[in-house]
Amino acid sequence: MGMELFIRAFLKEHIQDGFYTAETLTALAGYADDLAILANSTSSMSDMLNTAEKLAKTIGLPFKAKKCCILALEGGKIASPEYSLGGEKLKVLMKDETSPYLGVDVGYNIRGNPQKRLIEATKDLVKIRDSELMPSQKLDAINVFLVPRFAYFMQNTTPKIEELAEFDRAIAFAVKKICRLPVFGPALSYLYCPINFGGLGISNCVDEYMLQTISTVFKSLTNRDPKMRGFTVARLKRMAKIWSGLEATPEVLSNYLNCQRPEEMDQSKYYQYSHMDQFFKIQDYCSQHEKARIYGGIKF
Repeated sequence: MGMELFIRAFLKEHIQDGFYTAETLTALAGYADDLAILANSTSSMSDMLNTAEKLAKTIGLPFKAKKCCILALEGGKIASPEYSLGGEKLKVLMKDETSPYLGVDVGYNIRGNPQKRLIEATKDLVKIRDSELMPSQKLDAINVFLVPRFAYFMQNTTPKIEELAEFDRAIAFAVKKICRLPVFGPALSYLYCPINFGGLGISNCVDEYMLQTISTVFKSLTNRDPKMRGFTVARLKRMAKIWSGLEATPEVLSNYLNCQRPEEMDQSKYYQYSHMDQFFKIQDYCSQHEKARIYGGIKF
């Protein structure tokens, strides 16, 4: 209840402030008591921090400066302005620094780094492989306790495919040892094929990541909150327009996500895409599976 009063009072005070992302003005984002304030200038951020500090004291929930940090950008580059909260100076993130927010490390480099999680998961994989459990129990443990721990991370970050593929190879090696299969012999399809089709039913991290990306984008495009849905749709239209040079009609949006160039598009045009964009991940997923003669068209 306290945070509800804080958020309403804060937004009323700064109804014209915030930062435009895909035509959507956002001044405050948060979940429970984890808040993120967005501003388009140094002075605006200072005013918003002062308001936040004043409102927090009013409802008896003062902020702790040690748990807060600032990410400032000027012209796409890291800046280092000075801000304070409660008389204490706030930490400003540099280029290679991150800070945890809602279970995900955020910073200038938005690509998630799963290295720490992968190292821990690999150690647990070895423990499962060398345990006294039956082979079937070991395979269940891998599917239940190892791969799912990356689900939230996959939904909210963009890790390198190579890092997830390396963990997949480690799982495949362990499974072959558990089942006493030749290390270089059996096809991987036997490992990943569902049990009811004669396979071992092992989860694949790369495929899971691609599916999580599609699921996340679909949920964003159909979000019940009109502001969240509008943000995703506006961003998708902008990316599709840059990619095609055409008006973002439903057909162009479908072509964009399916990685299929419309006939009226300039075929010589080279699109400068971002590997960290979720829409590009859908393109990559569709094109890779098309090579394997698996088709899953996306339509609007």
